[in-house]
Amino acid sequence: DGVRQTGRTSVTSGLLRSVSRQRCSDMSAGTQDHTIGVIGCGGFIGSHLVEGLLARGGFRVLGIDRSTEKIRHLLGRSGLEVTSVDVYGFSDIEAWIDRCDTVVSLAALCNPSLYNTAPLSVIESNFSRPAQIVDVCSRKRKRLVHFSTSEVYGKTLQGLTGSARSDDYILR
Repeated sequence: DGVRQTGRTSVTSGLLRSVSRQRCSDMSAGTQDHTIGVIGCGGFIGSHLVEGLLARGGFRVLGIDRSTEKIRHLLGRSGLEVTSVDVYGFSDIEAWIDRCDTVVSLAALCNPSLYNTAPLSVIESNFSRPAQIVDVCSRKRKRLVHFSTSEVYGKTLQGLTGSARSDDYILR
């Protein structure tokens, strides 16, 4: 059971600890609230992160995602404001980032079938467009936590089967 939960639990817990340390140093400087922007708040990791931040309390959470299905039960909660839009088509992204102390970027295409059928779209979505978020955060001196997808590890299940075929270990 620990192995299954390792991904979600350790990533979310580690990020919560990191943000909490930052929040404590901000509070000692006189800041009362720490606003965390979660790009991809409706995805697997994003939905758990938002839930954890709200449960912990003391944070204002701004979220952006095309889908709010996984966080529907959180909508309307105090301390959460969600914009339902594709982040890369969001014309007010700079103003949104201005409102954040920390930005957590989780938006990505995580569909292995697209890696072979639409590789340029995947590269644009998972590399080129997030670079724009990095640029805005850098210019505005905002703390950024950027995640990659689990797909960077390749075909790990095939590798675990003991296959001798090199094709089983790489993404195409």
